[in-house]
Amino acid sequence: MDRAGADYMAQRGQYPVIFMSFKGMQQDTWPGMFQSFRLWIQREFNKYEFLLQGNLLNEVEKNAFHRIVWQQATPEEYQLSLLNLSEYLFRYYRVKPIILIDEYDTPLQTAYSHGFYDQAIAYFRTFFNNTLKGNEFLNFAILTGVLRIAKESIFSGLNNLDVYSVMDEEYSSVMGFTTAEVEKMAGDLQADALLPRLKAWYDGYRFGYHEIYNPWSVISCFAKRRIGDYWVNTSANEIIATLLQGPSKRQEERLLALLQGKTVSAVIREGLIYQDIRMDKDALYTLLLTTGYLTAVWRQDIPNGMLCQLKIPNEEVRHVFQSEILDRFCADGDVSRFGIPPAGDTSGMEVRYRLLREKNPCISRANVLNYSSIGFE
Repeated sequence: MDRAGADYMAQRGQYPVIFMSFKGMQQDTWPGMFQSFRLWIQREFNKYEFLLQGNLLNEVEKNAFHRIVWQQATPEEYQLSLLNLSEYLFRYYRVKPIILIDEYDTPLQTAYSHGFYDQAIAYFRTFFNNTLKGNEFLNFAILTGVLRIAKESIFSGLNNLDVYSVMDEEYSSVMGFTTAEVEKMAGDLQADALLPRLKAWYDGYRFGYHEIYNPWSVISCFAKRRIGDYWVNTSANEIIATLLQGPSKRQEERLLALLQGKTVSAVIREGLIYQDIRMDKDALYTLLLTTGYLTAVWRQDIPNGMLCQLKIPNEEVRHVFQSEILDRFCADGDVSRFGIPPAGDTSGMEVRYRLLREKNPCISRANVLNYSSIGFE
């Protein structure tokens, strides 16, 4: 923000904001998911109950507002809810609001995994079209999700979308900490000696052509004064688990190669949509890339995609990769065929130690079994 200057800072606090997170909308039935959606809309309307005072809204609009708050609105009224709220906020502030929606595609992931994808996408397509397309009271909107929004069929009726992914150069340096920023923090905290270990554990992501550290892990590490596992990913895990079903020898070889620090080649199609996932043999790797389990160290544009060399970015993610990916792949919990004894198997501790120490010379045998945190001193 400092680099952006006074003009940027002057915009702070100048716009009304509608914020929703769809992260918690993971119910396994459509009625349950729709009820969760209604509660989120209700929560947002509750923030702005002061709009009901005076004559800002007419009686029809006040009644519609109350039906949202009292959860008595029709499904169609909820589809129009943020469009209407945008207009009400503009009337009050005389400034067009900003809409922020985090993890917009979590309901679609869940619906896909539980068999009601068509119902969910039909409903949310109308909701997003009403909210974003032709909304004359909207300043701008920002949506985050796992897959590119421009190609997802939920946005088929929209245009004028700017889409930025982990493969794009635009804004890539602000998606985490750069090397220079981590070095500055370490210097300010008199922790320069930690830089090699911070790099091994939390660096390695490539957004566009920038090398990026995981910001949450770096902050947590400095705050707790311990090198350890701080990153926990939940995005798209259900779909990843589905794609890991039906193990194949080829899949085993590629996952083992990744765990050993090697790269694998895959065609990354950012335009992948959920209903086509099973038809793309490299869909798993597209999801592992966009959810942070892998990073691209080399890429080349090809028709309808990018040929990429992928690897696990750092030691922290390597730990998560085993617990979240390999354990899901091995439904019986037996990871021994990857050369990794199960956690708690003291007879195999030396094998586990050698595998981990190959990538992290700092790790000790005492920390191997449960990947416990390693202190600064």
